[in-house]
Amino acid sequence: MSKQQAELEALVKEVLKKQDRIIPIIGDDCYVGRIGNGNNQQILPLQQWIAEELLEDNSTNETKNKIYSEGYHGLDLLFEEYKRINEDLGFVDYKDAVISCIDKGVKDKRLFLRKDVKDFLSFGKFEVIATTCPYHILEKELLWGKKTYNVSSFAPISSKEGSKSEASLKLPSIYQVFGDCEGEFVAGEEDLLKFLHYLNQTDTEKGFGASQLVKYIKDKGQDNKGLGLLMPIGCGNLPNWLFRFLWYPFSQDRLIGSDKNNQGGVWHKHSTDENFYKFLRKYRFKTFSDSTDSLKEEGMEGDPVLLRLTMEFQSRVNDLQKYASSELQVQWDDNDEWDLFISYASEDLILAQKVYDILTTCCGKKVWMDNRGSIKPGDQYWDAIQHGIEHSHQFIFIISESYLSKAIDKNHIYETGEIEPTGVYQEIERIKQYFLVKRRDGQKGYSFPLIIEGTKVTYTDHNKVLHKNEILSNGVLEKLPKYKEYEMLQTDVLFYHIQDLICNEETLEKSLVSVFNS
Repeated sequence: MSKQQAELEALVKEVLKKQDRIIPIIGDDCYVGRIGNGNNQQILPLQQWIAEELLEDNSTNETKNKIYSEGYHGLDLLFEEYKRINEDLGFVDYKDAVISCIDKGVKDKRLFLRKDVKDFLSFGKFEVIATTCPYHILEKELLWGKKTYNVSSFAPISSKEGSKSEASLKLPSIYQVFGDCEGEFVAGEEDLLKFLHYLNQTDTEKGFGASQLVKYIKDKGQDNKGLGLLMPIGCGNLPNWLFRFLWYPFSQDRLIGSDKNNQGGVWHKHSTDENFYKFLRKYRFKTFSDSTDSLKEEGMEGDPVLLRLTMEFQSRVNDLQKYASSELQVQWDDNDEWDLFISYASEDLILAQKVYDILTTCCGKKVWMDNRGSIKPGDQYWDAIQHGIEHSHQFIFIISESYLSKAIDKNHIYETGEIEPTGVYQEIERIKQYFLVKRRDGQKGYSFPLIIEGTKVTYTDHNKVLHKNEILSNGVLEKLPKYKEYEMLQTDVLFYHIQDLICNEETLEKSLVSVFNS
C-alpha cells in the first residue's frame, strides 16, 4: 500500500468515526456553472462563471485570468472592469448585477452544486454545513432526509452592539459565513476584511461574531467526545492566510483551552505551503502529506477523497439497513427517517409490539422498534440503534418495573461475567446525548413516558425516608430523577415533557390515539 493510500484509509476511518461532528465548509469552488452550447460547453468554478457571464467578450483574456487567479481581490477587479464596460449606461450597481446573474443561472439550471460535493453532503447527512457562498444555491439542491435546511448567515451589521442575534442554530442548518445576498455579503476584498474583523468578535453570550456556529462547535464537546471538526471543501479562493483568520473564531477552546491536543478537523487536500502544513498538523487536522491526484483513477469524475467517503457513507447505511431489517426486524424506507422511537425492556416486548401496532396502524406513524427478544448487543447492534435514535423525531419510553430496574443498573453482571451497564441504561445514555444536541433550539415535546399501570417503584427521598413499592404516577416519575437511586434519569431532557400516559392493555389504544393522532 502506498503512503497516499495509507493516509486515505486513515482519513476515511477518522471521518466515519467522527461523522456526527464533522462540519463541512463549502467554498465557492464547489459551485460550478455551464457556459456555451454543444461542443463548446464548459463547466467553470463560480467566480470564473460570474466573470464570463458579466463580461462576456468585452474583456481581454489577460484581464479575465487576473480576475480568476486573485481570489476575493479578483472580485474587486471584476467590479472595476464591469463598471468600465458599462460606463455609457451610468453607474450600475455591481452587487445587483451579480445577484441577477446568479438567480438567472440557477433558474436556467446552468449554475449548480458540483455532483461529487452534493453526493458527499447528501449521504453524509451533516446537520450543520457552513458555506462561504452567500448566494442561495446550496439549500435549493440539498435536503436532510425529508427536511429542508434552515438557513442563517453572519453579517457585520448583526454583530454591532445593540443588535439581536439568535442564540443557537436551528438544526439542520446551513450557515453562510460570508453573509446573505439578500442583505450584507462579501463581494470583494473590502467586504471580506470587514467580515473577518467582526467574525473574530466571538463573545457568544452577547451574540457577537459567528456566535451561533462557535456555540455549536463548543456544544458538540459536551459529550466529552470532542468539539466540532471543520472540513473545508472547494475553498481554493481562500488563501492559507485567510483560513488562519477564519480558524481563530471557530477554535477558541482549542487555542486557549486546557486540552491543547483537541483535534481541529479534516483538510482533505495537500497544501504545498510547508508553514501552513505545519499549522494544520499543530492543530491536529487530518490531512495528506502529498498531492491526492495520484488517488484519481481513470475516468473518475470528481474529488477522489470525497467519492471514496461517499461510497463508505452509502455502504455503512446499506449494512445497517440489512442488519436492522433482518436481525432487528425494523421496517426501513422513506429516507430512513422515523416519527417515533420506542425504548423498552426486553421483558416488555409483547406490550411494546402492541404500542408499535397502534402507532403504525391507527396513527399512521413510522416507528423504530427493534425486536430484541433474542438479540445480543454488539458493534453492529449499537450502530443500528444509534442510527435509529439520530433519525427519529420523538421518543416513547415504556416505563415498567423491568425498565426502571435496568435504567439504574450501571454495573450489571452478565452470564459471561462481564460487568457493564444494561442495554436500557446504554440506550438512555445515547438518547440523552442526542437530546443535548436537539434541545438547543428550545424545542420541547421530544419524549413521552408511557407508564404501565400498576408499576411500583422503590426510592429514598431527600429526607432519607425509604418509599417502598410506591405506585408510579406522573408526579412520582417527575420526582425520581432527583433521587440518588435514579441518577441515570437526572436530567430534564428525558421526562421534562410529561403526557398523561398511564395505561393498561385496555386503555392503551385510546391514550396513544389521543396524543399522536390529534
